[in-house]
Amino acid sequence: MDQKIVKFGGKENEQDYLAQLVDEGIKVATSSLVYLQEIGLNEPSQVGDRWIIQDSQGKQVCEVEVEAVTINTFASITNDFAVKEGDQSFSNWHEIHWTYYSTLLSKYGKKHTDTTQLECVYFKKLD
Repeated sequence: MDQKIVKFGGKENEQDYLAQLVDEGIKVATSSLVYLQEIGLNEPSQVGDRWIIQDSQGKQVCEVEVEAVTINTFASITNDFAVKEGDQSFSNWHEIHWTYYSTLLSKYGKKHTDTTQLECVYFKKLD
């Protein structure tokens, strides 16, 4: 079982906000690009992994444990998952993540599509 440090979001205000949502038990899921695993930048998540959630200043906010991991296409993400990611609605999730993944993939000369594969991770807060 790995224990890793995790900051959600790109900008400082996002990192603080999302860490708070995890601490409050609102954000209980996250997604990432499978492509980044394929090129060796990220390790696949596994059930039982423990993550230290930090805010933008590197302060520990809480600890979570991975409960489930699925691989889904971008187009198959459900409203239920979007809400669990802390984005309140599917349309909000879609807008935020379409832009985020498009920007990230473009750095590697890749194009984001509906068939882009995401690792979807469900976790619970430990205390």
